[in-house]
Amino acid sequence: MDSQRATYVAAGMNGVAAKPISPVALVAEIIRCAGELEPDGAEALAS
Repeated sequence: MDSQRATYVAAGMNGVAAKPISPVALVAEIIRCAGELEPDGAEALAS
């Protein structure tokens, strides 16, 4: 999975949540990605 993760990140993905999805891991990944948003990015998501 680590080699696939590197391929996905190199292609521009922010992260990976592999199956079977752990709810704790999923929430942690969402929080990590949300922390990367610029303040204006949050407004863009809301529209």
